[in-house]
Order: sequence, then structure tokens, then C-alpha cells
Amino acid sequence: MITKNKQHPITDGYDGNNQNTQVSVVKKGSGWGVFFIVTTIVFVGLSIFLYVENVRANKSSELLSSKVIDSESRYNDLDTRYTATLADLESYRGKNAALDSMITINEKTIINLQSALNKDRKSKQLNEAQYKKHLSDLDVVITDLNSKIETLQRDKNMLLVAKDSMGNVITVNTIAISDLQNTNTKLNTKVTIAYLLIPEDITVTGASLKANGNESTTMKADKSEFLKICFNLPMNKTTDAGRKSFYIRIINPKGDVISEDSSGVFVSVEKDMPLQSTMTTSVQYANQPQQACSSWKQKAPFGKGIYNTEIYQDGYLVASEKFELK
Repeated sequence: MITKNKQHPITDGYDGNNQNTQVSVVKKGSGWGVFFIVTTIVFVGLSIFLYVENVRANKSSELLSSKVIDSESRYNDLDTRYTATLADLESYRGKNAALDSMITINEKTIINLQSALNKDRKSKQLNEAQYKKHLSDLDVVITDLNSKIETLQRDKNMLLVAKDSMGNVITVNTIAISDLQNTNTKLNTKVTIAYLLIPEDITVTGASLKANGNESTTMKADKSEFLKICFNLPMNKTTDAGRKSFYIRIINPKGDVISEDSSGVFVSVEKDMPLQSTMTTSVQYANQPQQACSSWKQKAPFGKGIYNTEIYQDGYLVASEKFELK
């Protein structure tokens, strides 16, 4: 009798379906791992991207903030300058009718500039170029006013100077001249010394006229009918050719400035005050070395002693020289 073989324990209960299930589990596990890795890489990449964008946004924000601060600083500076200039102009009002008219015109111009600035401030930032443009516009207004003041100074009808016999009383016109000159000095903050002509080889001698009309020089006080002042002007390529005016002060041995009623006054830049002059001389300067001479005759005789001669141009003391009459 033939008997059936027993099943081997290892293969007992085994079939093909069970093997497929185990392979499926392995594959599913591998798929989740890949998904996790990809997800992690994406997350890390996204985090880096967001970090970089955040840094970039912060830098952009800081740059914008810096521009806003700079713009506001420029607006504040310009507004302060406009306000200060208006206050400066107003402080000169009431001293001269013609000057008052000029101040009114220039005040309107500055107020319009300030209004335009305040309007722009509400809608846009002010860059460096625009800031400099506003400064340039303000400088144009100030320069124009200075030019007009200089024109007033050249008007002889407004520069009439009177002085009493004692030389101590200055008329209203002298005060007007002083006010205009002081105003011009304050508004002009930069004066270039290089443009001045510095006299050299100054000589002052006594002189009298001979019967034939020729001059005779002397250093004796009792024989001097007038004083002759000569000086050399050097070549100065910096300054423009044209007529140049010089104020001359002759100070006698007692320390007084010798003068007559028509001598006039001018404003000293260094002392910031009016000074009495002895005479004024004018030279047609041609940017070449040249000599200038002037004569001064007074009603009273000249006294003995050491005199001092001072020469001024544009309010600056440019030269001085002592001389003695015996």
C-alpha cells in the first residue's frame, strides 16, 4: 500500500500570494523613504529661499529707510535755510525805501520756493541733485539782491554824504550808505582777497607849483601847498580789467584823519564800521603794471610831524605808508 508523503515544516502553509505581499510591503517602505527625503529637500530648499528673500527684503527696507531719512534731512535743511533767509531779509526792512522794495520782491520769490518744497515733501523724496538745485535757486535770489544793492551804492543821488564843520555829524544819507554797505557785507559771505590790487612802492611828498606851472617837491611842511600820493599797481590776472576805486586816508601827527566836507566815508570790512576818508582815486586798470598818482590840497597849512597814509579797496586795507613833513 502506497502512503502519501508528509509536508515539510518549512514549506508548510506557504503559497505564492504570501510572497507577493512581503515584496509589496518592502516596496511601500522604500517609497515612503523616498517621499520623506524629497519632502525634506524641498522643505530645506524652501526654507533657504525664504531666508534669502527675507534678508533681501530687510536690506531693501533698510535702504528705503535710509533714503527716506536722507530725504527728510534735506527737506529740513532747506526749510531752515529758507526761513533763516526770510528772517535775514526782514531784519533789513525799514532802512531804505528802494531796499524795502527789493526785499519784498525777493521775499515773494523765496516764499514760492519754500511752498513748492513743502508741496513736494508730501509726495516724493528729495535726492541729492534736487537738493543742490534748491540751494542753487536760493543762491540766485541772494546774488540778485546783492547785485541790486551794489547798483544802489553806485547811485550818486542815494549816496550823498554831508558832514558838519567839526566832522562829527553824519547826515541821513551817510547812514543810508552805511546801512546799504553793511547789508551788502552781511549778505556776501565770501570775499575773494585774490581779486584785490595791492599797491607797491608808495610815496607821499609835499609839493608846490612854480610860477611856470611845474611842480616842485619838498618835505617841508610850511612849503607844501598840497600832498602828492603815488603808488604802483602790480599785474593781477585774477581780477578783471576796468575802473578800480581806492579810498585814501591821510592821518596827521595828532592821529586825526585830514579831510574836507566832500571827502566822504566808506565801510571798513575788517572793522565793520564807517571810516572817514581823505580822498578817493579811480584808476582804469588794464591787467598790467601801472602807476597811479593823486593830489590832496587842504585849506589849512600842513603841520610838522609823521603822517600815515592808508589805502583801501572794496573796504579792505591793502597798503599803508608813513612819511614826515619837517
